[in-house]
Amino acid sequence: MEDAQRKVDEERAKADREVRWKAAMVEAREQALQAQFAEVLREQAGDWHEAMLLRATATHRRADS
Repeated sequence: MEDAQRKVDEERAKADREVRWKAAMVEAREQALQAQFAEVLREQAGDWHEAMLLRATATHRRADS
């Protein structure tokens, strides 16, 4: 009887570990996607800032002409 209960407990513990592992993988995947999205947004913001500087410089040069 004790062996049967131990086996049931071990199987339950194994199943619990698997559930926690899968949840951790989902969370890690989500964090990786968010980090990638944040990097794209940073790049786009940098591009936008550079474009604004170029426009301001071009406008300033036209005003000086």
